[in-house]
Amino acid sequence: MLRQRTSRCLCRLFSSQATATTTDVASSVSAQLPFNVPKKIKRGPTDILKALSETVGEDSTAPHYAFIDDPTLIPSQTNMRRTAFLSREMGRRAARELAMEWPTLFMYDRDEPRLNAFRPTKLPPVDQVEPTETNLRARIEAKRVVDAAALYERMRAADVEVSAKLQMDLFELVAFYNGADPPLVESELPGVRMFHSDGPLFQKIHGQPTIWQSGGVADLLFELLDQNDPRVSSSMIAGLCKFRSDASVKRAWQLLQTMREKKLKPTVEAYEWLLRACFQLNDERPVGESVSLIFDYMAQDGVTPTVGVFNAALATMTNDKEMVKKLFGEMIALGVQPSLTTYRLVLGSACVNAVEDAVNYLHQILTRLEAQDQLEVIHRTDFEFFTVAMEIARKASSLSLGERLQALYISRKNKVQFPGLIDDDEFFGDYLRLLITEVHSNRMSLEEFDKRYRKIVPRHVTMTTDLIFECGDILKNKRNAPLALRFIDDIIASGFLLFSTGNRQIFSLIKGSDPKTLPPDQFNAMEAVLLRVVDLVDTFASHTNPRAKRKWTPQNLGMAAVALARFKQTARAWQLFNKLMPAQSSFATTTDTMEMEAAARAEVEDFGFAERADIEEMFDLALQTNDFVNACNAIEIFARYNNSSMNWMLAKVKSKLALSPPQLRIIENFIRLRDTK
Repeated sequence: MLRQRTSRCLCRLFSSQATATTTDVASSVSAQLPFNVPKKIKRGPTDILKALSETVGEDSTAPHYAFIDDPTLIPSQTNMRRTAFLSREMGRRAARELAMEWPTLFMYDRDEPRLNAFRPTKLPPVDQVEPTETNLRARIEAKRVVDAAALYERMRAADVEVSAKLQMDLFELVAFYNGADPPLVESELPGVRMFHSDGPLFQKIHGQPTIWQSGGVADLLFELLDQNDPRVSSSMIAGLCKFRSDASVKRAWQLLQTMREKKLKPTVEAYEWLLRACFQLNDERPVGESVSLIFDYMAQDGVTPTVGVFNAALATMTNDKEMVKKLFGEMIALGVQPSLTTYRLVLGSACVNAVEDAVNYLHQILTRLEAQDQLEVIHRTDFEFFTVAMEIARKASSLSLGERLQALYISRKNKVQFPGLIDDDEFFGDYLRLLITEVHSNRMSLEEFDKRYRKIVPRHVTMTTDLIFECGDILKNKRNAPLALRFIDDIIASGFLLFSTGNRQIFSLIKGSDPKTLPPDQFNAMEAVLLRVVDLVDTFASHTNPRAKRKWTPQNLGMAAVALARFKQTARAWQLFNKLMPAQSSFATTTDTMEMEAAARAEVEDFGFAERADIEEMFDLALQTNDFVNACNAIEIFARYNNSSMNWMLAKVKSKLALSPPQLRIIENFIRLRDTK
């Protein structure tokens, strides 16, 4: 025993001496170093991740995270993006279904922390479980409305007692969803939420009730519960007004009057839904008086209005500008912080009369928003403010408002982001149209427009038919080869190459550029794009499969031929231009089977016409190169697509071409016979 105590004392002595020695050595070494060694900082397991998040911030293009892939696989059209986004979400949903159906496949998964989203638990069918409160509570928490209602019916049939609290929870769930399962718009998967709509049409198609289901589980529970409880009647009022019809709104109003007679205080949610539905009361009072009366009831009951209450009132009175101003003033006076939905409703009311009023409102709203520290999500429709505001800025042609809106949206303090791709496309599309207006008004250079255009197309904005022509109009009087090439690339990427509107704009852009003034690199790039587009369109025009066939239009074919000629591709230009000849076009009326088959094989549509300027340019090219055959072809094509006199062509032929008497006689007779028709 004595030996053990002695050894312990010696150990403590030597350890204290060693510690002191180590500390002294470290202090002496630190004193000799030319720099200070900082002490170790104690960090938590997630401190580095938090620091990275605060430094990098959030990307305003959140929906685009679904497309982090090979750039060639990223869709360029909004509809294709939505489909791709939804397909990925469906894959994730299928994986969860597999995990629920066959949980034994993942029995050895020991991941920590365990994420319930990756290991979901499947609730067994209602007819295979015991009618107990535990099973009922599990279905209420999972928002399985239909299953919860069916299990409750079984419990009542089996005389199983259900607590009042659980009955109240079930009643609120059934009343909120009108006895149906939650719609897909409330799915936890963002792709599913974005794809579906919660409008009446969507609810009707997918079996969602649009009006209150009388005599359902909600009505049964309402009769069983204590109606002197304000929470019960308030939930019933909210449900009746959410799935409103004339009868349900009238019943909700009667419930409100009954509560007031009993000195019961309705909840703020009940008043909010009443404000949303009071226009369907169909009584003698105007809607404005009903709104004022509901606010009087709230004041008498001591219920403080929330931003949701004011938004409901503003949405109901959006066509009454004076009432909207009064409601907004009351909101500010009560110290209620407006949401972006509030500002959107105010702007919508201002637009009813004039855009100028909306611009003034928008300027003041932006000033208030720019002064706030954070823009938080208060209502699920807050993001709509940005699309409505940008539309007003576009209608007013106010680039300053548009730039302020864009800067506010992409700022770090803004937490309100677009949940779907369509809203993103609409917002930045209006901003792009604002830039186009500035270029047309000579208030912005093409170089500045090019810089901004490349930032938002095609990442934010999908090229549409309207945008194709609007962007193309910019280069009609102003030449910019790099911008034209970018336009062409975006048209091709958007899938408009095989449509007549798309390739017409491509040929117009190439034809509008002056090859003589282009630097060699731009000339070669433009020529390569032209040849590639012509080859692709020509391939589909000569396709043997009728479903895949995309014929040339006469206008596009003439423009393509002229563009090829300007880029010194003369042989290819004549090969293309001569497709307008009768033997290869379907312009003539078909009468027999052979002619109909020939028309089906033709590569040029039988409608439309070639531009006179294009035919004249090709005719002049034939005269310059002393090409008698192609000059005759140009004369015949002109006769087919133009009704004006052709004497000017005869005069040019006589002065420019050295013709033999028979050749001249053929041309003279053709023009004379054609002009006398």
